[in-house]
Amino acid sequence: MARRGANPTALISAYVAHGRAEEAARVAIAELRRHEIAADATTRTKFLSSWFPEPLLRHVADATRDAPALAGLRAELDGLLDSRRKRAEADSKRLASFAS
Repeated sequence: MARRGANPTALISAYVAHGRAEEAARVAIAELRRHEIAADATTRTKFLSSWFPEPLLRHVADATRDAPALAGLRAELDGLLDSRRKRAEADSKRLASFAS
């Protein structure tokens, strides 16, 4: 979705601000999937912490809960967020082991 120089976080924020939960969820899902298989723990950690702050993603997930028609998107986003959390925990342990 996003290309070099683009800011998908700003796009998601704009969608949420204008009540466009479906579009916000679709952009979040696309970007999370795109970076899901980043090359290494350092790259993933930089991406996760800077491009997609957790509160914004949780807000998008909450916004999809208000519309029953978005249940599929909500489930997909919840799954990606859970996967993201587990991957971040594993990456943190891996990076901490290098610092020791």
